Amino acid sequence: MKIDSLDHLVLTVADIDATIAFYAHVPRTGATAPIRPVYCRDPDGNLVEVANVQPAA
Repeated sequence: MKIDSLDHLVLTVADIDATIAFYAHVPRTGATAPIRPVYCRDPDGNLVEVANVQPAA
């Protein structure tokens, strides 16, 4: 089987802190609340952001 494109990807991590420590991260503010993002590039070179909403302080 040859895959020419990818329409959907799900990534589940057991430890978000270890994942963030491994990848580059920068604190950001999302549309409704602070987020904790992780940035990486897909095989085509597109920048991918994966984030979770942080509780209000």
